[in-house]
Amino acid sequence: MVDFDKAFKKTPDSFSQGISAHLRALQKKEEIIMRKKLSVGFVFAIVLILAAVTALAVTIWNVLGEKAVQLEAEQGYFFEWDTESRILFVNELQAMGVVMPDSETAKMNDPSLPLTERHAYATKIMVDLYGREDAISHRDVLEKEKGPFETWSLEDKAWYSQLLEKYDYLGWDTEYNMLPGERDISAEQTVQIAANAISSKYGIDMSIIPTDEAMVSFYRYPKDNVEPVWVIEFPGNNHVKLTASGEIMEDYGVFSIVDEEAQQPNWPQEADEQEHAVFLSELEKEKGPMHTWSLEDKLIVSDIYRLPTDNDIDEETAIIKAKEAVMNAYGLDGRTIAQYSAFVWLVCESKYLGPDRTWDYCYRVNFGTIDQEQLWGVLMMSNTGEIIETYMNTGGEGNSVG
Repeated sequence: MVDFDKAFKKTPDSFSQGISAHLRALQKKEEIIMRKKLSVGFVFAIVLILAAVTALAVTIWNVLGEKAVQLEAEQGYFFEWDTESRILFVNELQAMGVVMPDSETAKMNDPSLPLTERHAYATKIMVDLYGREDAISHRDVLEKEKGPFETWSLEDKAWYSQLLEKYDYLGWDTEYNMLPGERDISAEQTVQIAANAISSKYGIDMSIIPTDEAMVSFYRYPKDNVEPVWVIEFPGNNHVKLTASGEIMEDYGVFSIVDEEAQQPNWPQEADEQEHAVFLSELEKEKGPMHTWSLEDKLIVSDIYRLPTDNDIDEETAIIKAKEAVMNAYGLDGRTIAQYSAFVWLVCESKYLGPDRTWDYCYRVNFGTIDQEQLWGVLMMSNTGEIIETYMNTGGEGNSVG
């Protein structure tokens, strides 16, 4: 029991000192609480600022991407844009914060200079940013900031497909990216299912499959209005396709942990021709005509095919160059050629190149329909993009250039 009389038998000074000490303790405690509140508030403010900056960056590149798609839908690829459109787009890039030479933009905007010179300055700025004039597309504008399309988030891919749809820029075989619905499995689940499938098929330990590097897509083909599918791609050129509910539809490609030479033949040259023909026929029943297959699928049937290496131009650039060559050779406009699909091979075509270049590879790009009733095509060097030949209607025969 506390003795209150004894407890309060203190001098006034000691009592005052005790009260002062207590007050100082309370003040110190309050200061600590306030510092914590300020720290939490400061961190929260920084988070809000960073979120706002990130949102602004997304908005900026969405605006630029949309403008690029709009111009392509109206005028074709960049090399077809008129001077006014080039200048306008460069100015929008600068207004959005893209760094470019002040002297060149000033000359580009100088009304006293001839339009041909202003055109040249606008073109140089774009080429410095995105590469060759004949190969710049709206994808280059977006991928410069967001990285390769395959690595984009599901949200960004869905936004991109909606953008193409808005400007009627979707081809019949264009993938229409979507976000999964409540009844669909999650992206994380698809990656795990795909990794299990790869592990089972190739006998690879799950621990060395780079699931954290998986590239995930969820799409359907708009013209066919088919059910959406998941496509999971791991490093090593291996894909797995699943239904929206997670059932495996197909997997293809040779899984490789290391980045090896792209050529991966699955059918030896010395194989019996009749057996090969039967093998090819069965595959075409499953996958459709061979000319519609992906570059990866063509590896299955012959060792004359390969995938692009670091020394080759990429598939998309090859299509753009082939489109320009066909349009120039046969007087086609952008809207006409856009009605047809591009079918691509990367193949050893030494008979066109002479005995001293027997191991050079070429892109063969055809623009036509599934049944190939109408066809324009180009053969080009895979490393330089040099056009070897253009042709129409019959494969390999037609106008030659270069």
